[in-house]
Amino acid sequence: MDQYEIVCQCKKGRMLRKCSNSNKNKNRMYYCCTKSKKLSNGRWDFGCQFFLWEDQLRRCLCGEGMCALVRYEDKGMEVCSLQGCSPAESGEGSGSSKSKQCQLCQVLSIKIKILEAKLEVAQSPEKHANTSSAILYEALEEVSDAVAGLSLDHQPNIS
Repeated sequence: MDQYEIVCQCKKGRMLRKCSNSNKNKNRMYYCCTKSKKLSNGRWDFGCQFFLWEDQLRRCLCGEGMCALVRYEDKGMEVCSLQGCSPAESGEGSGSSKSKQCQLCQVLSIKIKILEAKLEVAQSPEKHANTSSAILYEALEEVSDAVAGLSLDHQPNIS
């Protein structure tokens, strides 16, 4: 994997790819912030504190880069390091509790709901003749809420 595929969380540049020299992890590759530096006491300051073992990366479902399993509120979550997805509060849906999702996950979740609604209507159109507009309205509300929460500097690339 090339170092240009991994972007540092502090947005100060590409992450550095280094090789561990410790006895426990000898020759194990890792990524860290470009602001990382060795301190006088021999320990490391990892800049924005982002540190990731290379073997913890997986190809992202978005097809654009690599994902890392990171910890967020005591839960494991995959984050796309190239797209810059990070936990963001999703809008409150009807009857659902507020959750933390990355922006790409929010958009994909909405696309799934729309496809499920289309399938349900296609399978029994007579049953849904009067409810189709309600389903569409609810889907559009969710799309509107999700789009309002997207940051303009990195829009998810989905098709």
